[in-house]
Amino acid sequence: MSKFKRLNIISPISRGWSTAILIERAGNQFGLDTQIFYYSRDITTKGVFPVLGAIRGRKAITLLLKGDGLSDSYLKQLPKPLICWNFDFEREPDYLFVRDTFDLYLTICPFFATAQSNIRWLPQGTDPSIFFPVKEQKKLYDISFIGSPKAPRRKILEFLQDKSPFLKIKIWGEGWGTELIKPAYYKNFNLAVAQSKICLAINRYDDIPCYESTFSQRLYMLAACGAFIFAENIPGLNEFFKINPPEEAEVITWDNLKELTTLIQHLQPNLQNDQQEAFREKMGKRARKRILKEHTYAHRLEQIIKWAKEL
Repeated sequence: MSKFKRLNIISPISRGWSTAILIERAGNQFGLDTQIFYYSRDITTKGVFPVLGAIRGRKAITLLLKGDGLSDSYLKQLPKPLICWNFDFEREPDYLFVRDTFDLYLTICPFFATAQSNIRWLPQGTDPSIFFPVKEQKKLYDISFIGSPKAPRRKILEFLQDKSPFLKIKIWGEGWGTELIKPAYYKNFNLAVAQSKICLAINRYDDIPCYESTFSQRLYMLAACGAFIFAENIPGLNEFFKINPPEEAEVITWDNLKELTTLIQHLQPNLQNDQQEAFREKMGKRARKRILKEHTYAHRLEQIIKWAKEL
């Protein structure tokens, strides 16, 4: 790490919590002088951008998160190496044209990582000191889902509610009417997981084929909390979590609605069974262990620093 002493994080203004904060914590772990500079990406106004003189460049990495809303001329004035990490499913194609402005462009989508030589694939991660198991919680829900109501997710959850009316299904997220409100987001997320027997991870954007091998940080957050996870089986998931055999798995996967329903119907008669509860708990512990070993933001930042040294 000796080549770099400072980490400049340039991030869109957040409503209370952000990936920038999690990366800042990782930077501090490495002993880097880390500072977040927020900007407004509201295209209806002139925007609010960090003063260029305040962003120090000596022995520094400048890490731009997402990056939309910033002009090409502004980007060229930022200290180098300038690395953009975009983890926004919906905005990536909008600024393909500025990618040659960056020394390195990081994407969570493997598809885009093949576009040109300065693009690398880097998935998201999590912070296990913030997302962690909450002990001695009563299981209030058979199944829970935490996330926004994208069309594929709504379809799956409505199907489950229709086919399994006997199950207690709880949904949280902005747009559903029951939200995990910031700034209590972290605490409430951990409690929601602890009070759920099964946590669903529905990550695929079925209407965007190039994202079929991409999943959000929500899966990492669930795993860090020691959740018993039913995850949609997207290509490459087995590279991040062990999914077979069941007695060693960290995540249970399903390929379609029929298979998901079959899994739940198989488990349902024994959801109150102590033996199955112990099985779920052991799987959750294995999932968190995987996070600690490979999928924290400290791991991701370590990779960014390695690439920056090679520039």
